[in-house]
Amino acid sequence: MQLLLFSLFLCIFANTSALTTPIYPTTADRIVADNYPVEAHTVQTTDGYILTLFRIPYSLRTQNAHISNKTVLFLQHGLISSSDGWILVGPNQALPYLAADAGYDVWLGNFRGNTYSRRHISRSPEKHAFWRFSFHELAIYDLPAMFDYVLNTTRSGSLHYVGHSMGTTTIFVLMSLMPWYMERIRTAHLLAPVAYVDHQGAPLTRFTAPILGTPSPLTKALSDNNILGYNEFLSFFGAETCANEVVEETICANLLFIYTGFDPVNTNYSLIPEIIKTHPAGGSTNQIIHYMQEYVSGHFRQYDHGFKENILYYSQPTPPDYPLENVRASPPLQIYYADNDLQSSPIDVFRLLPRMGKNIELRHINLTTWNHLDYMWAFNVKKVINKIILSYISEYESERYRVRE
Repeated sequence: MQLLLFSLFLCIFANTSALTTPIYPTTADRIVADNYPVEAHTVQTTDGYILTLFRIPYSLRTQNAHISNKTVLFLQHGLISSSDGWILVGPNQALPYLAADAGYDVWLGNFRGNTYSRRHISRSPEKHAFWRFSFHELAIYDLPAMFDYVLNTTRSGSLHYVGHSMGTTTIFVLMSLMPWYMERIRTAHLLAPVAYVDHQGAPLTRFTAPILGTPSPLTKALSDNNILGYNEFLSFFGAETCANEVVEETICANLLFIYTGFDPVNTNYSLIPEIIKTHPAGGSTNQIIHYMQEYVSGHFRQYDHGFKENILYYSQPTPPDYPLENVRASPPLQIYYADNDLQSSPIDVFRLLPRMGKNIELRHINLTTWNHLDYMWAFNVKKVINKIILSYISEYESERYRVRE
């Protein structure tokens, strides 16, 4: 127990010098092992970050390689996750594979700072300047760069979007501040949406927010750092430790439950060692601080730099709220939420509705045990989430085709 807790401590405070090439299979390796074709692509953001995207262009199972002008499906991961998260449940369950089988051109994005996107044209991840970003920059730089690249590569005019957790935060920010990008999104499927967060129930959030949720010398000292990045030793140690059945169910699973919501029913315990191999995938401390600020303030707004710097950045003493009213003209938004999700409270989800208009369909997950990570890794994720998403997209495309006729 003491050794496991010590490893967790090291993982939280590991610095950038601990970053190494993963010793476990990459997203591309796993996709190939699962008998699907894969392509790796890189895209540069306008502020110099180099991101890696993975593409599943077709499925060998359904022999649909010959189909041209396929509909594009783009998936974006959440906080301290990566493209690995979407495929760990494997064929017959994972959304990217099911979509490829159904004939979609599937793309998996990776935000700056995670395992696959730790390069910049001039900044080293060993320096603080590399980590000077919160989820705001992911929204206004990373998503547009990836969207533009995918649409140009596929010669498509628009795509379907699926985002989980921070993947929903960033699409809210993008649609608020750069609403013209909504023309490039056919439908958006937002799993465990995170915008307003002041009703989050996770004990870790409640403990951390009073400390990190207000600008201070401490938050200044902690900002612009890597957090929970890939560490070869800890990844190996954690995966081997959690492969033990007793440890897996009594310690490793419960560490996840503290953050996401207790869930002994939907958890795929056999998947936990694979999760530990690939997660956490890393990010900036500023992302954590930004979310803690939202928790304390009760606002969905830009990063709080403190009074003096706010005047410099925003010409006002407090950060501006994101103008969610701009999302009223959005494409169809499917919002998936659950009562047991400690990171995405139904109360916070409902707060979005008055500001975003009526072009939203709420999809309540009617399982009292469904938590924040079940959207990715539950043993029944295909039935509860993935089949519903693909069914909606199929109906949308059929209607769109009929309108064109």
